[in-house]
Amino acid sequence: MTTTATQIIRYRVTLDTPKGLLDVDLGSGLGSQAAGRRAWLALVQKRIYGDVDQVRVISVQELCGYAMSCERVASGHVWTVFPGWEIPICQEHQDFVDRMAQ
Repeated sequence: MTTTATQIIRYRVTLDTPKGLLDVDLGSGLGSQAAGRRAWLALVQKRIYGDVDQVRVISVQELCGYAMSCERVASGHVWTVFPGWEIPICQEHQDFVDRMAQ
């Protein structure tokens, strides 16, 4: 029996609330739409930032996965050593990978 691991990607979800724009960073293995719903639900449940019809998702962006400490938005993807897996990567880390490949 073959098992496959779920790839967790970090996302930055920008939400519009009555108190202003809010960025929420979170990881999801179910994709960007699930990350947006999860961030929206977390804010709506707390009712600190507004009610169901007052909080809305503006954007969901992948964060760089090349280094866990990187907080930049990804500009592309790079393949990993794991077959079939690619990770989001920011431009600065992509430049680093390109320099190391030369």
